[in-house]
Amino acid sequence: MPMKNVLVTGSLAYDHLMTFDGNLKDSLIDKSDALSVSFTTNSHHIGFGGCAGNIAYSLKKLGENPIIFAIAGNDFDQYRKWLEKNELSTGEIVIDKENPSACANILTDSHQNQFTMFSPGAMQSYKEDLVLSDTEDLELAIIGPELSFRMIYFANYFKSLNVPYIFAPGQAIPILNKDDFLYLLENSTGMILNDYEIEMVLKKLSISIEELTSKTKFIIKTLGENGADIYAEAKIEHVDALKDLDIVDSTGCGDAFISGFIHGHINGKTLIESSKIGCKVAAASIEKNGTQNHEIT
Repeated sequence: MPMKNVLVTGSLAYDHLMTFDGNLKDSLIDKSDALSVSFTTNSHHIGFGGCAGNIAYSLKKLGENPIIFAIAGNDFDQYRKWLEKNELSTGEIVIDKENPSACANILTDSHQNQFTMFSPGAMQSYKEDLVLSDTEDLELAIIGPELSFRMIYFANYFKSLNVPYIFAPGQAIPILNKDDFLYLLENSTGMILNDYEIEMVLKKLSISIEELTSKTKFIIKTLGENGADIYAEAKIEHVDALKDLDIVDSTGCGDAFISGFIHGHINGKTLIESSKIGCKVAAASIEKNGTQNHEIT
């Protein structure tokens, strides 16, 4: 019986991860009309990242067969070698030869607060529709943060292929207008966001969490060290995060959770069981620097 494939969309980025020995909040002045801050970092690590790459990495570690369906730039060779070293398929990655890959500059303080600057690079420059070369044995797709027009395209494309998708817009929430967001949500099989992102969505749509939940089969709200809440069928369930972790770097832990959840979901686990797996994978990620350096046991 052939292995089912999980389509993973979103960014492929080079991550520039920096740490700050202090609290970023201390540099923000309340009620100030201007913002001009500068930080001296303790470390600088360049790694492979982006939501699509991060999710695919953990799915592979869990024994699944993720297919990255995304755009990279003319500097992708090093990243490609990394993916192939980890036995990840690169055949559906489109290369824009005129522009660099996406880049994320992430500053993390000692409290795991973060400032992030993201440059989409080739993702923004490439305007053609993406088409899979092989559409057989597709189990599920994940629509991760992308440009709004491409997220809508993916929703319609996956619908034409009869492939259900989980919606995890993350950092793309601010660029999605209300109608596009609702379209993506209502055509999804479920949505995964963190607590801050959920609040952004509720404010954007001017609705309650109960109304939001009614628009798809389930919503998972991740809560960092407090685990996750599950909203489905007018019920709320909770799962706890793993405790006593050696926290090194929280960057990418949300992507790791999504991978664990998907692994459980496509293997017939309940929403609670899948969320527990998500918490386990997130814990593995948070104990390593970078987003694609953890093992899952």
